[in-house]
Amino acid sequence: SFPCIMHGAIFHRVFFQATEHVSTLVLLVALPLLLLRFFSARGSLYWARLGPGVRRTTERLLLGLGVFCAVAALEHRVVFRSYTHLLAVFPPFSYFVVSACAYALAGYVWLLFSLRPSLSSSPFIQGLMYSLSCIACVAQKLLKVYSTI
Repeated sequence: SFPCIMHGAIFHRVFFQATEHVSTLVLLVALPLLLLRFFSARGSLYWARLGPGVRRTTERLLLGLGVFCAVAALEHRVVFRSYTHLLAVFPPFSYFVVSACAYALAGYVWLLFSLRPSLSSSPFIQGLMYSLSCIACVAQKLLKVYSTI
């Protein structure tokens, strides 16, 4: 996309010297994927002439890839750069705990927006959503335990 090309053209000399540029590029790739998925329900993929099954798979892939890239880039740009002093867990463990919370929330949102209402009531999906909530709760408890050490 054009913003990615412009970012690469502007920062091509110092692109690999600072990791912020790589995470910005990942974010610039992820946001159009999420927008394409959002507008695909309104017919933005009409030009691809996909069947209903292939279109649904493409929408899920766009949403999953976009959310994964956006969470990774936002973790790197915002949480790990600006808020590491607020995390009470030591650095190798804090990355795992914050990533587990962020990806559990992203997985929950992905399941919430990618499933049809009839599938969201199935026991497997409810168990998966419950396990994602448990991962976030355990990570939060780990933050509290390690903050007292």
